Formats: sequence, structure tokens, C-alpha cells
Amino acid sequence: MPTTATTATSGATWIDKDTKSQMYYKKALKYHPDKNGDPEAPRKFREVAGSSVDGSAGGRKGTV
Repeated sequence: MPTTATTATSGATWIDKDTKSQMYYKKALKYHPDKNGDPEAPRKFREVAGSSVDGSAGGRKGTV
């Protein structure tokens, strides 16, 4: 299983790609404008959607 390093305050933590995808999905649902009435929800959702799911530095998956 591929792993990705994420930086935490206590140092580097290794998580697998499936766990990272689940974390992304939960945050995307939490901040989705249709699910969240907060006026800041669209901005936060764009931040989450712009984050990398596959760990590349290029932003969203599939962008050049």
C-alpha cells in the first residue's frame, strides 16, 4: 500500500493512501456549501478541493 508523509506538530506521521482519501472525503463533506450553511463554507470547500489527494505537489489530481 502506498504511504504519504504528513507533518504534524510532533513530527512526521505516515498514513496510507486510503486513510488520506477518507480524511479528504470527510472534510469535503463537512465544508460542502450544500451541506453547511456557514458563509465561509464555500471558501473552505475550495481549499479542501484544491488540496492534493494523491500527495503530489501539483494541487488537484490530474492538473499540470
